[in-house]
Amino acid sequence: MTGRTATGQGDVAAATNGNVECRTLMNFSAPKKITWWVAVVVGVLGILATLVTIPVLSGFAFWLVVIGFAVLAVATVVEGL
Repeated sequence: MTGRTATGQGDVAAATNGNVECRTLMNFSAPKKITWWVAVVVGVLGILATLVTIPVLSGFAFWLVVIGFAVLAVATVVEGL
């Protein structure tokens, strides 16, 4: 890639490769504190359910970690979550 420019957060970053020009626009924002804590609690419950047998949660331990990560990822991309 040649000619790559980025002027700041939320700005358009243009990259040219030969005759093809690609433009990407992605704004990231910090999640709200409550969203962050919910995601962390869900993820930690998943990790604990893997290490210690918790009757209700141990069967879903992997999915709890995935849900916690997904909540953080969506909250980072969607503004106001």
